[in-house]
Amino acid sequence: MKAEDIAKLSKEQKIELYEAIQERKRRGKLTRSLYKPNAGQLEVHLDKSTNRFVMAGNGGGKSTLAFNEALWAAEGFNPVLKEYTPVPCRVIVVVDLPSKITDLWIPGLRLWSHIPDEWMKKNGKPYVNEISFSNGSTIKFLTHD
Repeated sequence: MKAEDIAKLSKEQKIELYEAIQERKRRGKLTRSLYKPNAGQLEVHLDKSTNRFVMAGNGGGKSTLAFNEALWAAEGFNPVLKEYTPVPCRVIVVVDLPSKITDLWIPGLRLWSHIPDEWMKKNGKPYVNEISFSNGSTIKFLTHD
């Protein structure tokens, strides 16, 4: 719809159009892509070791793997292993810079799961450093600053 067409609408019609647009955005967020791990990611997901270290080149899927592992732990179900895990749980993510939280982690987590703004907490920091899930789980971001 063009701007001049919108200008001709009544206030009620503009509100109705706005609500329709918001509903469309909301539905788009609910229909997320399904994560299909590549061979390297799958190997890590299947490993039940307590500590796992992932090293790969650019575009190898390290971040996507980490986003999904963190979400599965917080949500209490690993779809690759088809196992439930105890919740609530605390996931600790260590990043070198706070900007990695806002520029990488939050958009990455939201790509794979619905995380409303209300779950984000700053705890006295100028950036989000914790996500609290409705089941009591948290993802806590730590930096060295």
